[in-house]
Amino acid sequence: MRTERNPSHSAPTHEDYDALVPDELLAASHRRAANRARTSRTLDRSKVRRRVLPTVVVTSVAMVGAGLANSFVGSTLPAVTTTTTSTVPAYASRQAAHNAQVLATLSATLAKDRSLVAGLRSTAQSTSATAAALAASAQAALNSAAAAASQSTGAASSATTVTRTTTGGVPT
Repeated sequence: MRTERNPSHSAPTHEDYDALVPDELLAASHRRAANRARTSRTLDRSKVRRRVLPTVVVTSVAMVGAGLANSFVGSTLPAVTTTTTSTVPAYASRQAAHNAQVLATLSATLAKDRSLVAGLRSTAQSTSATAAALAASAQAALNSAAAAASQSTGAASSATTVTRTTTGGVPT
């Protein structure tokens, strides 16, 4: 018994359906294999970077260092010449002239500094002398004011008498 309404339309055959599916599966399989190959190459490169490259770098540096040390130890010192060159005295005379100029500048600066310090010292001494004179005069003025105040207070206290009166039995 058939459940189809349109019997003239036939179902696709097994051969038609098989032709489409394997191509898609084959393409997916190729993509997966390419991805695995790429991942494997990446892992191999990272393993080379982690394990092989440091060893190569250290070995290369050690070999270069050993070669430099060997060439340094194996080299001979050049013979010392006894002739003098003419540029050394000219340089020495220029250096001596420059040193003399710097020394003269420093001496002038020190002389100016000494005169400045002497001026400051004399100003400080005159200021302290003036301050001492002002302090002495202020002390004398205070002493005379205190003496005058004590004399006027003594005279006022002798002239003043205290009187008490009672009003209604309450002292005021």
